[in-house]
Amino acid sequence: MTEKGSSSGSLGIPKRSISLPPIGNEPKIIKLNSIFQAFNILDKNKEGLVREENFVEALSLMDKEMQIAEKYRWFYVLDLDGNGTISFEEFTAAKNYHTISNLVSWLVANAPQQKTKTTKYTGEWSPKFPLASFTPINVYLERCIKVNEENPCARFLTNIKYAIEQTILIYNPVQMKVFNGAIHSMIARQASNFFHPDLSPETFPEQRQKVLDDLFKLRAIVKHDCGNGVTIVGGFHGTSQDKAKIIFQGGFANLATMDNGWFGKGIYFSTYPEYAMQYCENKPKPCLIFCFIILANPFPIIWDDAKSIDELRFFGQPNYRNFGCHYVPVIIMVAQILDLPSQM
Repeated sequence: MTEKGSSSGSLGIPKRSISLPPIGNEPKIIKLNSIFQAFNILDKNKEGLVREENFVEALSLMDKEMQIAEKYRWFYVLDLDGNGTISFEEFTAAKNYHTISNLVSWLVANAPQQKTKTTKYTGEWSPKFPLASFTPINVYLERCIKVNEENPCARFLTNIKYAIEQTILIYNPVQMKVFNGAIHSMIARQASNFFHPDLSPETFPEQRQKVLDDLFKLRAIVKHDCGNGVTIVGGFHGTSQDKAKIIFQGGFANLATMDNGWFGKGIYFSTYPEYAMQYCENKPKPCLIFCFIILANPFPIIWDDAKSIDELRFFGQPNYRNFGCHYVPVIIMVAQILDLPSQM
């Protein structure tokens, strides 16, 4: 039976449930990666959405005693916006319901076990020299090379006014595995709309999209075999030689030792070596670290987010919403703050 005035499907079930079902027994504690895995299993079309037929089929396999009306009712409860599909956000919001937590656990436990070999992606960050030519130093390896040799950062150092005393190529096998794992995660997340930028709620969305378009042009510069869905750029970080050695051993750490971050709390890089040099040029042993950076769903910051020094929208703030990092067109931002002519 249907509620008076409500639309119904072929089974005479309301399109939207008029009340949430009881949670029932204490739900199992499930981790986010299990929710993500279960969602991908239900997302048969790999479109970042769960469709009605796939959701009902999964419930039927999990609980053969469940009534057909109950299966559809659960779908309509999760479909919060009533558009006929379940997004990742809607699916995650239902994790505290006993039935859904059981469904997630069942899907993960019964997922086909496939022996797959982890792909090792390669690019300009891959060692350019035989590992035997490196000198072991603590837990990392280094090899002194000239700028004009086969140096991965050589073409990023054009038109720099500083004299470079030496360059040291660092190879840390542990950090290389971490980097490769991050690439795998980025590729897996491309299937979900949750990890794609949504600028529609923001001010000046067209301007922000232009900033992103300019950023994505940079990904064509770095050569790799990870596919177009992964944005990898070359970036510089200014520091001292003593701190650089610590970074080479354990990677970057978000300690915020200088300030809380004008455009968000985190580790800052620049695609321009000249800009990054101002953070190390006055140090006793200046060091400019060049590294390859995976940009995870960047949020474009424009002049409207920093109208003056006293109006910094993201000062000391973590990553915004579901964005993985913040991207700041520094030259444009400075022009706006100082009321100088801008090209934007």
